[in-house]
Amino acid sequence: FMVSASTMASSLPVLRRHAKSVPVRALRLATLGLIPAVLLGIWLLHRMASGSTGLIQGLLGCMIIYGSLNLFFQPRRQEIESSAATFVVAGLTSGVMGGLFAVSGPPLIYQAYRQPWHPTAVRAFLITAFSLLAILRLVHDILFGYVTAAMGMTVAWGVISALIGTWAGARTAHWYAPNVLRWTACVVLLGAGAHLATQGFRLYLP
Repeated sequence: FMVSASTMASSLPVLRRHAKSVPVRALRLATLGLIPAVLLGIWLLHRMASGSTGLIQGLLGCMIIYGSLNLFFQPRRQEIESSAATFVVAGLTSGVMGGLFAVSGPPLIYQAYRQPWHPTAVRAFLITAFSLLAILRLVHDILFGYVTAAMGMTVAWGVISALIGTWAGARTAHWYAPNVLRWTACVVLLGAGAHLATQGFRLYLP
């Protein structure tokens, strides 16, 4: 819940600035796969939840490592936009990951960066897609009673931190070369993913 709430908090200010840059056709196609796949991912999470905490944590770590490598080794751009089916498939795979881990990035990020779009359009597409995922998870958690009063303060601090980080990033982005920011994010994500994967899978090692 906290991840979804923080995602929404950090996404809204950016979407306000770049809403007109969203590639609508691609977003609609990705959403066709994203929505049912998120529900499938949440269902799988509940099926795995009992006694599978280590496995889920390990898989999440692997997903973060994969996402960080995608961030570092950006795919080569195509000259023409991909077919409709590839956007639906990217939405499906990202939706399942988002339902399971609240981390849906790698497939949609890879798909978006392959397109002959302006960087602003890529950013707007990804932020909008991730916001839709966050809304779906928030609605699910609220409807099924996973949100408690005790979580309120933690979520509030998470949202405030996300807003401050978004504001600071927008104000200081011109201070650093884009590659420096990308490499820094890649190293941080690799470390976090490796730690999660190690902690999760060690339960299954002899």
